Parts: sequence; C-alpha cells; structure tokens
Amino acid sequence: MKILFFYKEQENLGIQYLSSILKKAGHEVSLIFDTGFDSYMGFYDIKALKGKKKEGKLISKIKEINPDLFAFSCVTPLYSYVKETSSLVKKHFDIPVIAGGIHPTSVPEHVLKHPDIDMVYIGEGEEGVPELIDRMARKEDISNVRNLWLKKDGVIIKNPLRPLIADLDPIPFPDRDLFYHHTFAGILTVITGRGCPYRCTFCFNNQMERIYGIDEKHLRRRSIANVMEELVYFKKKYKVRKVFFADDIFTLNSKWVGEFCEEYKRKVNVPFLCQVHPSTLTPEVVKIMKEASCECVIYGLDSGNDYVRNKIMKKNVSREKILETVNMIRGSGIKLFMNVIYGMVGEDISHMQDTLNFLKQSRCDGVNASIFYPYPETEACEFGIKNGYIDEEIMENIREGKSSTHGSSIINIKNKDFSETIRNITPAYNKFPFLRPLFDLVIRKKWVKLSKMLYVFTGPFVYSTWGEIMFREMFFIFFRSFFTKKESSRS
Repeated sequence: MKILFFYKEQENLGIQYLSSILKKAGHEVSLIFDTGFDSYMGFYDIKALKGKKKEGKLISKIKEINPDLFAFSCVTPLYSYVKETSSLVKKHFDIPVIAGGIHPTSVPEHVLKHPDIDMVYIGEGEEGVPELIDRMARKEDISNVRNLWLKKDGVIIKNPLRPLIADLDPIPFPDRDLFYHHTFAGILTVITGRGCPYRCTFCFNNQMERIYGIDEKHLRRRSIANVMEELVYFKKKYKVRKVFFADDIFTLNSKWVGEFCEEYKRKVNVPFLCQVHPSTLTPEVVKIMKEASCECVIYGLDSGNDYVRNKIMKKNVSREKILETVNMIRGSGIKLFMNVIYGMVGEDISHMQDTLNFLKQSRCDGVNASIFYPYPETEACEFGIKNGYIDEEIMENIREGKSSTHGSSIINIKNKDFSETIRNITPAYNKFPFLRPLFDLVIRKKWVKLSKMLYVFTGPFVYSTWGEIMFREMFFIFFRSFFTKKESSRS
C-alpha cells in the first residue's frame, strides 16, 4: 500500500509515528508539506507566499506518487483547509480519503458529512491504522476496524474504541526523515509520555473523559531507557542543537524527572525545553533540571485574573503559587516562557488587563498570546453555548474550522477588538518595556490593524528561547521549503 499524508506548517509527531510503523510493515509512506505562513498563524494572506500554482503542484505530486490512500491529521482551525484539499484530491482522483487527529476525534459525524472524506479515525492510531492499511492491502473488509468511522451505502458505520495503548515503549521511534527537509531546524521534538491529569476547560484533553473515560491509565510514560535510546539515536543522525519535550506536563513525576535528568546529562547533554505546572515544581526539581541543561520552561498561565483562571478555566492554581514558582524558576537561571489566552468566555476588559499586568509583574522572558478558540465538545465550548457566547451559526463555523487562535474571536463577545489588539501587542509589550506607553495607547484605542503589523514585524525579535520553535524557526521552515524543489518526502 502507498499512503500519502498531507500536512501544513510544522512537523507532526503523530504522522511520524504512523509512518514508522507502516514502513516496518512494508508499506510506502510519502508526505506533501504545505508551508502555510498565512492568517492561520496570525500573519497576512499573501498569495505570492503560498507557493506557485498550488493546485497544479498537488495534482502533479499525487500523479507521481500514485497513492492508495490520502491521509490528513488536523486540529479544528485547520479543518476548512483539509476540506478544501480533500475536495481538490477527489476532483481529480478516485482515492479514498481518511482524516484523523483532534478535530475528527471531536466531531467525527460532522467531518464525515463532507462528501470528499470517506473515513475518520478516532483517537490514538498506532494500533488501528496499521490494521486498517493491512486489510486494505489484502482487499479485506474494513468496516469493523475499531476506532474507525466510515461511510458505507449512505450510512455511517461507527466502530467502538480500542483501549488506550498501555505500554508506549514498543512503539517504533518516529520517522523524522519524513519531515526532515521541510521542518527540521536543529530542534528535536520528543514526547516522553501521554496524558494530562489537569482538566482545563478549553483544552482538548478535557474531551478525553468524554471519549475514553479518564482514570490513571490515561497517564502513560515511556521508560527512561527507551527515551534515551531515541535521543542518542537522533542526536547522532541529525545536528541537534536543542531538545523540546512536548509532553503536556513534563514534570508530573519528580522521581522520574530526577532519574531522567541524570541520564540525560550523561548521554545527551544539549539544552532542552519543557512544559511545566506550578504544582509539580520544587526547588530540588528545578535545580536538577538546570544541572541537566534545561534552558527554558513553558508554563500555561492562560489568565492573570484569578476568577477567569480558576472558575472559568478551572486551572485551580493560586496567584501566590504561580508567583512563587516564577521566582523559583527565574532564580535558577532557567528562562521562563508563558502562554496566555484572551477573549475567554466570561472574560471582560479588566480581566484581560489583569493578565497583562501579571505578565509585567512576572518579568518572564517571553510570551505567546492566543485568542480563545472553543474546541467542540470541551467544557468551555459548552459554557459558551449555555451563556450566549456561541449560537448555532457560530457553532457550525467552529465545526467547520473557521478562524483560529491567532485571528479575530469567533464567539459573541463585546470586546472583540480589544481582545485581538491586546493579543497582538502582548509579546512585544513583554519584551520592550520602554515602548509600553506606545503599546498602552494602541491597546486603549483598540487599533487592531496597527497591532497586527506590530505583531508580524516584531515577532522575530520578541521571543525567548522557546521562540526559536514558535516564531524564528517558522520563518526558517517557510523559506527553506519555499525555495526547495522537494515538495514531498517519500520512501
């Protein structure tokens, strides 16, 4: 079987894991990569930057590869893009199309309403997708593959879920060669575990309880030996400058972190970044991480207002605990990067201003600011529906993947211009204190267009170490992909 994946803007570990498994089973896997660099990420839609004759290139590559299956993985804000591309594929080719990832997992029935998407795979794919491909290769019935929903004779067949993968160690290392020529810029992204114990109302992890039923089995972690083997292998294979551990919360188990850092320092010893939570950090853990070359930690503050953060987002962490953690991190010499969200359901201007003021007080090294996007079926989305922020028309737009976390708010809020302006200004506001009087004026006047210009043109200069992934590397990825002849990777 020949499987052709299509993805946009950044590497996708899920696709890489599937590719590795499928290749081991004897299948051929290829990738068509779209650099993106458009309004989805908060930039401008400039036609010249989207590549020449996109439709012609796509058709040409599909003809060259001649796949037996065309596959997407998508988050909600990319769904409209997936629809457009799948329609383009079906217009010219008789190829089955499958979609997986966060959005199809959230609203599988809605995705299958699209006439050009034949199948949806729900949840983790490392076991079920190979079974599906093997059956297709043998021309066997696929209608009862667990986790698979598909259309047959005008009816949607909904198969039950298989259990979550209990042991992550047997999963082959991701096929990084698939994305290498498009996205690799010296930063190796690694996941050491899956699952998150926290129930932030806006996060996709919030849905796992509805889909799987959450218990301790939801939290799974690879063995230290298994992770080290992967790190050592790819450090030798590629020029790795830094490692980003993309676990939802890297520091969940202090004993594991301590043992891991000892091995990491001995066998890998390149700067690393990771995501943390205040309740999981102690001075001892921070010290161990620093000694093991931790360069930067990322924390989802999300809101500097206690009511929004704890009552609406349900993060359940006090201002005092956050500031204590901030001081601990800054005192260690590790850089601190924060994520914040504006335009949350139930949030007003004073709440958003509290977030900006909190960032000033924390003096963190970098900030990534987003606009709240109500992912379907999350608690925050349900709150928005019940409280008039989301009507049926807006809900349909959400299911269709319109707008993004970097655009204008998609929900009914009174302060839409303010939320977009403060979101655009926040990264530079944090980086350049001497310009804050100017930035305060832009925010107060709600000059959305000017704030977006400032966001785009100050972006490469405002981020800390984490920004090398979030922004600077984005430019690098775009220009390398745009000027290379390699539109697809295959083996």
